Amino acid sequence: MDVFAYCAWSMRESVRQAAGVAPMTCPPVSALEFEPGWLRGHDFVYFKLHGLRGQPFWYGDEYQTAVTASQLRSADLAGAVVFVANCHLEGSAMLAALLEAGAKAVIGGPGANYALKYGVNGADLLGLWLRRWLRFGASVQRAMALSQKVLRLRLRTANELGKFMLRDALEFEIYG
Repeated sequence: MDVFAYCAWSMRESVRQAAGVAPMTCPPVSALEFEPGWLRGHDFVYFKLHGLRGQPFWYGDEYQTAVTASQLRSADLAGAVVFVANCHLEGSAMLAALLEAGAKAVIGGPGANYALKYGVNGADLLGLWLRRWLRFGASVQRAMALSQKVLRLRLRTANELGKFMLRDALEFEIYG
Protein backbone atom coordinates (compact mmCIF):
# COMPACT_ATOMS: atom_id res chain seq x y z
CA MET A 1 0.00 0.00 0.00
CA ASP A 2 1.37 3.38 -1.01
CA VAL A 3 1.13 5.93 1.84
CA PHE A 4 1.76 9.69 1.88
CA ALA A 5 1.79 11.73 5.10
CA TYR A 6 1.94 15.48 5.77
CA CYS A 7 2.01 16.96 9.27
CA ALA A 8 3.21 19.75 11.50
CA TRP A 9 6.93 19.35 12.17
CA SER A 10 6.37 18.88 15.91
CA MET A 11 4.04 15.92 15.22
CA ARG A 12 6.35 14.05 12.87
CA GLU A 13 7.20 11.21 15.27
CA SER A 14 3.60 10.21 16.03
CA VAL A 15 2.73 10.43 12.33
CA ARG A 16 5.75 8.35 11.33
CA GLN A 17 4.55 5.63 13.69
CA ALA A 18 0.87 5.84 12.71
CA ALA A 19 1.27 6.30 8.95
CA GLY A 20 4.23 3.94 8.65
CA VAL A 21 6.23 6.40 6.52
CA ALA A 22 8.42 9.43 7.12
CA PRO A 23 6.05 12.40 6.75
CA MET A 24 6.56 15.62 4.87
CA THR A 25 6.42 18.42 7.46
CA CYS A 26 5.41 22.05 7.82
CA PRO A 27 7.84 23.68 8.30
CA PRO A 28 9.96 23.51 6.23
CA VAL A 29 7.31 22.88 3.52
CA SER A 30 4.54 25.46 3.45
CA ALA A 31 1.62 26.21 1.14
CA LEU A 32 4.03 28.20 -1.02
CA GLU A 33 5.99 25.04 -1.86
CA PHE A 34 3.22 22.45 -1.59
CA GLU A 35 2.56 20.68 -4.90
CA PRO A 36 -0.88 19.07 -5.31
CA GLY A 37 0.77 16.48 -7.57
CA TRP A 38 2.48 15.00 -4.51
CA LEU A 39 -0.88 13.47 -3.52
CA ARG A 40 -1.40 11.58 -6.80
CA GLY A 41 -1.20 7.81 -6.86
CA HIS A 42 -1.31 7.07 -3.14
CA ASP A 43 -3.69 4.56 -1.60
CA PHE A 44 -3.68 6.19 1.85
CA VAL A 45 -3.06 9.87 2.60
CA TYR A 46 -2.50 10.92 6.21
CA PHE A 47 -2.79 14.53 7.43
CA LYS A 48 -2.02 15.80 10.92
CA LEU A 49 -2.01 19.58 10.70
CA HIS A 50 -3.87 22.29 12.58
CA GLY A 51 -7.38 22.97 11.32
CA LEU A 52 -9.40 25.94 12.51
CA ARG A 53 -13.18 26.24 12.24
CA GLY A 54 -14.22 28.06 9.06
CA GLN A 55 -10.72 28.31 7.59
CA PRO A 56 -9.94 27.12 4.04
CA PHE A 57 -6.37 26.32 5.14
CA TRP A 58 -4.48 23.87 7.34
CA TYR A 59 -1.51 24.98 9.34
CA GLY A 60 1.81 23.60 10.51
CA ASP A 61 3.75 24.69 13.56
CA GLU A 62 3.44 28.35 14.58
CA TYR A 63 0.36 28.46 12.31
CA GLN A 64 2.40 28.60 9.13
CA THR A 65 -0.02 27.86 6.27
CA ALA A 66 0.69 24.28 5.14
CA VAL A 67 -1.93 23.74 2.42
CA THR A 68 -5.03 25.47 1.06
CA ALA A 69 -8.43 24.18 0.00
CA SER A 70 -7.62 25.32 -3.53
CA GLN A 71 -4.47 23.19 -3.59
CA LEU A 72 -6.33 20.14 -2.29
CA ARG A 73 -9.15 20.66 -4.79
CA SER A 74 -6.64 20.59 -7.67
CA ALA A 75 -4.97 17.38 -6.43
CA ASP A 76 -5.72 13.99 -7.95
CA LEU A 77 -6.88 11.81 -5.05
CA ALA A 78 -8.69 9.28 -7.24
CA GLY A 79 -9.29 6.15 -5.20
CA ALA A 80 -7.36 7.30 -2.12
CA VAL A 81 -8.52 6.93 1.44
CA VAL A 82 -7.66 10.16 3.27
CA PHE A 83 -7.24 10.14 7.05
CA VAL A 84 -7.37 13.58 8.70
CA ALA A 85 -6.21 13.85 12.31
CA ASN A 86 -6.66 17.64 12.11
CA CYS A 87 -9.29 19.52 14.08
CA HIS A 88 -12.56 20.79 12.57
CA LEU A 89 -12.88 18.69 9.43
CA GLU A 90 -16.65 18.23 9.43
CA GLY A 91 -18.45 20.72 7.18
CA SER A 92 -15.20 22.46 6.22
CA ALA A 93 -13.95 23.77 2.90
CA MET A 94 -11.02 21.36 3.35
CA LEU A 95 -13.33 18.33 3.49
CA ALA A 96 -15.20 19.54 0.41
CA ALA A 97 -11.89 20.03 -1.42
CA LEU A 98 -10.70 16.49 -0.61
CA LEU A 99 -13.96 15.02 -1.87
CA GLU A 100 -13.87 17.19 -5.01
CA ALA A 101 -10.32 15.93 -5.65
CA GLY A 102 -11.75 12.42 -5.94
CA ALA A 103 -10.95 10.84 -2.58
CA LYS A 104 -12.69 7.48 -2.24
CA ALA A 105 -13.31 8.30 1.43
CA VAL A 106 -12.21 10.92 3.93
CA ILE A 107 -12.08 9.99 7.60
CA GLY A 108 -11.92 12.61 10.33
CA GLY A 109 -13.49 14.08 13.41
CA PRO A 110 -16.08 16.78 13.94
CA GLY A 111 -14.35 19.19 16.32
CA ALA A 112 -11.11 19.44 18.22
CA ASN A 113 -9.24 16.14 17.91
CA TYR A 114 -6.71 14.85 20.40
CA ALA A 115 -3.56 12.80 20.03
CA LEU A 116 0.06 12.81 21.14
CA LYS A 117 3.10 14.38 19.48
CA TYR A 118 5.51 11.56 20.23
CA GLY A 119 3.39 8.45 20.75
CA VAL A 120 0.35 6.87 19.19
CA ASN A 121 -3.03 7.29 20.87
CA GLY A 122 -6.40 8.83 20.06
CA ALA A 123 -6.71 9.93 16.44
CA ASP A 124 -3.32 8.46 15.53
CA LEU A 125 -4.22 5.08 16.97
CA LEU A 126 -7.35 5.07 14.83
CA GLY A 127 -5.29 6.05 11.78
CA LEU A 128 -2.70 3.36 12.45
CA TRP A 129 -5.29 0.59 12.69
CA LEU A 130 -7.21 1.91 9.72
CA ARG A 131 -4.06 1.78 7.60
CA ARG A 132 -3.33 -1.76 8.77
CA TRP A 133 -6.82 -3.07 8.02
CA LEU A 134 -6.86 -1.40 4.61
CA ARG A 135 -3.47 -2.92 3.81
CA PHE A 136 -4.96 -6.35 4.58
CA GLY A 137 -7.72 -5.69 2.03
CA ALA A 138 -10.63 -4.61 4.23
CA SER A 139 -13.18 -2.19 2.77
CA VAL A 140 -13.15 1.32 4.22
CA GLN A 141 -16.30 0.62 6.26
CA ARG A 142 -14.95 -2.69 7.59
CA ALA A 143 -11.53 -1.18 8.36
CA MET A 144 -13.24 1.62 10.31
CA ALA A 145 -15.43 -0.79 12.27
CA LEU A 146 -12.47 -3.01 13.17
CA SER A 147 -10.31 -0.01 14.10
CA GLN A 148 -13.02 1.37 16.36
CA LYS A 149 -13.31 -2.04 17.99
CA VAL A 150 -9.57 -1.92 18.81
CA LEU A 151 -10.01 1.54 20.35
CA ARG A 152 -12.97 0.37 22.47
CA LEU A 153 -10.85 -2.53 23.77
CA ARG A 154 -8.06 -0.09 24.66
CA LEU A 155 -10.53 1.97 26.70
CA ARG A 156 -10.61 -0.79 29.31
CA THR A 157 -6.96 -0.34 30.32
CA ALA A 158 -6.24 3.28 29.40
CA ASN A 159 -5.49 6.00 31.94
CA GLU A 160 -7.82 9.03 32.09
CA LEU A 161 -5.96 11.00 29.40
CA GLY A 162 -5.87 7.93 27.17
CA LYS A 163 -9.61 7.38 27.65
CA PHE A 164 -10.28 11.01 26.73
CA MET A 165 -8.27 10.70 23.49
CA LEU A 166 -9.79 7.33 22.59
CA ARG A 167 -13.37 8.55 23.11
CA ASP A 168 -12.61 11.53 20.92
CA ALA A 169 -11.25 9.29 18.14
CA LEU A 170 -14.35 7.09 18.35
CA GLU A 171 -16.34 10.11 17.08
CA PHE A 172 -14.52 10.08 13.72
CA GLU A 173 -16.66 9.43 10.69
CA ILE A 174 -16.32 8.36 7.08
CA TYR A 175 -17.22 11.05 4.53
CA GLY A 176 -17.78 10.44 0.86
